[in-house]
Amino acid sequence: MRVIRIAALVTSFAFACRAQSGKPVAPDLLIADPEHYKLELENPWVRVIHETMPPHEGVKMHTHPDPGGVVVLLTNQNLRQETPDGTVKILTDGVPGRVTWATGRTHRGDNLMDTPYEYIEVEPKLQAALRPALPVSTLFPDPVVSDPQHYHVEFENDLVRVIRVRIGPLERIAPHLHPPHGAVLILLTDQDARQSFPDGTSHENHFKAHTVRWEPPGSGPHADRNLADRPLEIIRVELKHSWPRPLPKPE
Repeated sequence: MRVIRIAALVTSFAFACRAQSGKPVAPDLLIADPEHYKLELENPWVRVIHETMPPHEGVKMHTHPDPGGVVVLLTNQNLRQETPDGTVKILTDGVPGRVTWATGRTHRGDNLMDTPYEYIEVEPKLQAALRPALPVSTLFPDPVVSDPQHYHVEFENDLVRVIRVRIGPLERIAPHLHPPHGAVLILLTDQDARQSFPDGTSHENHFKAHTVRWEPPGSGPHADRNLADRPLEIIRVELKHSWPRPLPKPE
């Protein structure tokens, strides 16, 4: 028992020293705990992480890198989090579909629920900010300006614009054009939808809820239709690297 106590004191002292140095006190989450953190996708602009924690299970001490990321909850939330200095925080205010911005951080956590805990985190890459801006067309509107009923801005900062897309059963959405840079799509419901393009062609998307998709830069104008008799809901995380500022409003 004495040896365990000494080891714990040594570990706490090491955490405190490294925290004061300003360096991460624990490995990146994918290295520290690959059992619970999975890489959904990664490219030059973004990394997307999927955490799944079974009931009453914990994750090891780990670091989420700066500058942080968009956190999209897929389940309810009742967590105990502990930082390297011993500070404990209980998080109980999360519900499925809630979207927040979380800065870089180091902690460990325990799922206090009788059900699994699950979320997606979208981490923009700062080095991508030097990417040249693409031209913006004014022939088709930005949907958050022309159609706020279906495209609601949850929040935005210098790195991302986060939009909640809601399309009713069998509903059609007018033609529009998203800003000409990449976006991460997180499906909160099953998706059975059709995209129609100005040249008369169309494409159908059929994906399960909680699927994560990458929409590459420069995707063209299109109209959407929900083919299902149930609502469609998507969180769209648009990367703002090199967006023209301010984004032109449709003419």
